Amino acid sequence: MPRVSVLMSIYRPNERYLAEQLETIDNQDFEDFEVVVYNDCPEDDQWEDFCRAHVVSHPLRYVCGEVNLGYIKAFERLVTLAEGEYFALSDQDDRWLSGRLSQGVEMLDQGYVMVNCDRQIIDPEDKVVVQSWRESHPDDASGTWHTGDDFTSKAAFSCYSMGMATMMRTDAAQSLVPFPDWVGHDKWLALGASALGSCASIEVPLVQHRRHGKNESGALHRVSCKQDWYQSRVQGNYDLVQEFSRRFPDNPALPVMREFAEARLHRDIRGIWRHRDLAPQIARFEIALCLVPDPIFRLALALYRRRGN
Repeated sequence: MPRVSVLMSIYRPNERYLAEQLETIDNQDFEDFEVVVYNDCPEDDQWEDFCRAHVVSHPLRYVCGEVNLGYIKAFERLVTLAEGEYFALSDQDDRWLSGRLSQGVEMLDQGYVMVNCDRQIIDPEDKVVVQSWRESHPDDASGTWHTGDDFTSKAAFSCYSMGMATMMRTDAAQSLVPFPDWVGHDKWLALGASALGSCASIEVPLVQHRRHGKNESGALHRVSCKQDWYQSRVQGNYDLVQEFSRRFPDNPALPVMREFAEARLHRDIRGIWRHRDLAPQIARFEIALCLVPDPIFRLALALYRRRGN
C-alpha cells in the first residue's frame, strides 16, 4: 500500500493548469505515493488519458462519478477512496513545490493528525504575486497557529488549514465521514483533526495557489445584504457547532463554542464581545453589522466590490 494518497477532485479543468499541477505532483522528492483523481463532471469524462500522460512515475487511479456531487462531497468520496496511510489534498489548478509530500510525511510520522503548510499565490500566468501567505496575512486563521497549538474552539468559525495545504492521517479523516454538506471540507477536517489530536504547521510555502477569475472567493462571496450573511455564515457556523457536539459530545471546547455560536445567531453584542478571541475579525465585523442598517451595509458592500476587493 502507498504511504500517501494524493487526492484531486476535477471539474471541467483548464488543460494547462491541470497538466502543470499533475507534473509538479509527479516530480515530488518523495516516492511512495499514489494519485487518485475524481472527476465530478460525469458528462465530461474525457480526462483519464490526459491525467495518465502527466503522471508517469507513480500509480494513478481515475474515477468518474455517476452524478455531480459538488466539491465538498467529491472530496469526501476521495477520502473514502484513499488507501495510503496519509493523504494530501490537491486542487486542479494549483502547483506544488518540491518537499510538499516529504516534509508533510516527516511531521505526520511524529504522530500529528494533520499538517498544514504555508502557501504562495500565483496569477494565471504562473507569476508569484504573494511570496508567503502567512507573512502577508498575519491575521488569517490558517497562518496564526504553530505546531502543537489547540485551535479546536476556534476552528468552527475560521478555516485553520486550506485544502490545498492540508495533509492528514487517512484513518482520522475517514472517521469524520460523512462530511457536513454546509461547510467546506477543509474546515471540517481541520476542526476534526484538532479534536482528535495534535496538529503541525510547516511555516514555509510548499504549494502555490493559483488565483484566477473562476476560483476567487472570500468572506463576502455571495453576500448581498445582512440577511445573506446571517443565513449563510452565522447559521452555518451554528449548525457546524451542533454537528460537532453530536460527534464529539465530551470535547472540552464545546461550551465556549456553543456560547459564541449562539451569541452570533441572536446578534448578542455582549456575547460576541465576550468570546471575541475565538474569531477576532468576525467578532468586530458582526458587532458593527448589528449596529448598521441594511441599506447602509448594502451601499458599503457595493463600494467595497467596486474597488475590486
